[in-house]
Amino acid sequence: MEGPEMLNRRKLLAALAGVSLPLAHPAQSPVTRATKEGRNVRLIAHIEHNGLSFRVAIDDADESFLKISIPEEDKSFARSQRPVVRLKVLMRSDKVLEGRAEPTPGWVGSGGYVDVTYRFGLGKRTVVDEIHSVTIWIGDERYVLFPF
Repeated sequence: MEGPEMLNRRKLLAALAGVSLPLAHPAQSPVTRATKEGRNVRLIAHIEHNGLSFRVAIDDADESFLKISIPEEDKSFARSQRPVVRLKVLMRSDKVLEGRAEPTPGWVGSGGYVDVTYRFGLGKRTVVDEIHSVTIWIGDERYVLFPF
């Protein structure tokens, strides 16, 4: 008769033997493309500074756009004006893209905050590795982001 420790080892080995790994090529699987070593590879940066919080990422819906998400408290959302968001994107190819990010209405709220989103066109499907830096102005505040 075997002890509980040996029985648990056999159950673990049996369970592991039944595990199968996905065979999809990374380019074919949006889930695989979106994460690399547990990170979101579309994320350029998440910034929190002086009470402002926002994130900049390649848009999941269309990789030819940057998506800027700025959470805003529900209580101030209805009466506040959306800030003007401008960007300057320096590509590794030395191409410079500048302009205003366009708000994308249909904002979703939860947990006392509304995610206000903007999109900025890059002109072609892009991955984070092609971007050298993003300078973003939210209202009169300026931030420079460097993907890593």
